[in-house]
This record gives sequence, structure tokens and C-alpha cells, in this order.
Amino acid sequence: MDDELARLQEALVQAERRASEAETRAFDKQRRREEEQRRREEAEERAVYKAQIVPLKKKLNKCHDPDRWNLVELQKVRREQALSSTKKLDGSENDSAALKDDGAVFGNEAKRRKVSGNKRLEDPFGGPL
Repeated sequence: MDDELARLQEALVQAERRASEAETRAFDKQRRREEEQRRREEAEERAVYKAQIVPLKKKLNKCHDPDRWNLVELQKVRREQALSSTKKLDGSENDSAALKDDGAVFGNEAKRRKVSGNKRLEDPFGGPL
């Protein structure tokens, strides 16, 4: 009777050990799935950041250029220059008229100013104009 009881207890311990190992394997498998899902989501976020945010940051940095703050006036002058260049090509205007760059339009063609040397601004849209 004692041998049979010892055998049953040993079988019970082995069954519990196998169940525990199965639970551990299932837990590890679930953890690996979750880790893989997290990696996929991070890769997707990086792709979205690279595809959408980086070009917007580049545009924003161009807008920080003080020579281009008045975009309406800049566009107006460019149109006038385009008209004058077509007239020049037709020969109706003298050769001294040439297209000006943005600095010449706004009166500071000799020197361009940097807004900030720091790439990461605290305020992403710059200070007040």
C-alpha cells in the first residue's frame, strides 16, 4: 500500500511538473508573439515617421528662413521676374534686367542670417514674427 501511495504521489508530482512546463512553454510562446508584434509596430512607426514627418520637418526648417517669411511678396516678385524674363527673351526689354534671388528681393543679398544653430527648436514653429 505504501509503495502504491508513493508511486501515485510520484506520478502526481510528474504530472504537475509536465503541466507547469506546458504552461511555461505557452507563456513563452505568447511572450514571443507579443514581442514580435511590438517590433512590427515600431518598424511601422519608423516608416511613417520617415515618410511623413521628415519631409514636413524639412519644409518647416525652410519656413524658418527669415528671407522667406513674406511668401506672398516673394511669389509676387517671382511672377514679375518671370514676366520680365519673357519680355527680355522677346527682346522688348534691355539686357540689364536680370532675375534676382530671394535675398535681393528683400534687400539683404550680401548676407543671409541663420535662425538658430540648434536643429531641435523648443518651439517647432519658431518664435513670434
